[in-house]
Amino acid sequence: MSGELPSALGNCTSLKIIGIKHNNFIGDIPGSIGQLNRLEELQLDNNRMSRVFPSSLSNFTSLKIINLKHNNFTGELSKVNFSRLPNLKLLDLMSNKFTGEILDSIYRCSNLTTLQLSSNKFYGQLSPRIDNLNTSCSYHLTTMFLGISQMQFMHSRTAKSQHFDYGNQLQGQGHARWHTNS
Repeated sequence: MSGELPSALGNCTSLKIIGIKHNNFIGDIPGSIGQLNRLEELQLDNNRMSRVFPSSLSNFTSLKIINLKHNNFTGELSKVNFSRLPNLKLLDLMSNKFTGEILDSIYRCSNLTTLQLSSNKFYGQLSPRIDNLNTSCSYHLTTMFLGISQMQFMHSRTAKSQHFDYGNQLQGQGHARWHTNS
């Protein structure tokens, strides 16, 4: 399938899952998608969608999965308030062209079990608030940041994680703290 997602998608108010993966869709996620207040899964991975996704994603309090990996999304995530997504378990934005700093609101998703932000153009430092995430959260942060000079983010919860992938081409002095509770 190809083309743009129709704005009429927002009229399907009973939808719980949008699974439009491995196609050739282009363009934006239509703003009308904000009307789908029952939506639990948004899976648009492996398409050619672009631009930034709408702030209306903040309205999906039932949303458990956001999988937008392998697209051409650009811009900052500043329009999405992730703290309004209390049920979010998976956030996969891998292999896009997102920029900017990681929003603090992501760290308020206490039910998050998978955080995949690798292969984007984020900059800055991971916040110590990463400790707010689920202790078993799987982190995939490979080649995520540009221009980080310090890594001061390893805390007790990240040490308990079952999977922590943080391979980068960082420059400067790194400071990491590892805690083990054996």
